[in-house]
Amino acid sequence: MTNYRGRFAPTPSGSLHFGSLFAAVVSYLEAKQHQGKWLVRIDDIDPPREQPGASDDILRTLEAHGLFCDESVVYQSQQSALYEYRLEQLFQQNCLFWCNCSRKDLAGQPVYPGTCRKYHHPREHCAIRVSINSEHDQYFDQFQGNQLSNPKRDCGDVILKRRDQH
Repeated sequence: MTNYRGRFAPTPSGSLHFGSLFAAVVSYLEAKQHQGKWLVRIDDIDPPREQPGASDDILRTLEAHGLFCDESVVYQSQQSALYEYRLEQLFQQNCLFWCNCSRKDLAGQPVYPGTCRKYHHPREHCAIRVSINSEHDQYFDQFQGNQLSNPKRDCGDVILKRRDQH
């Protein structure tokens, strides 16, 4: 058994569509090819988009296609304590900042421009972002080979916790 862990993380906003089922099959087969585990995490943290019964329907669809997860299904909404713990660790490492920029404020920006990077202490009605400082990242993609990226330029400072606390 290797440490390989494949994951499929659908949002329960409706039935599993063909593209998502295809992604699940690919991730399942990849995990099994590496003698690893295949995990399912339901990304149920956007209540307005969730549909009643969609999580159960998704899981039934996966099982109907022979896709059984190797550990218990994880529901992201039930991981709040773990996420808060990890946020606290990043806060202690001075990696976080509080941002009150709206989507309208950031319209036309390809990545977050760093407007609020100076706010390293909690502020009300703000999203929490992680400072991305790395300009060089290299990884191997099975299909495209060696890849180089610049996370600071390509992704920018990403939101870890939204303003509405999800």
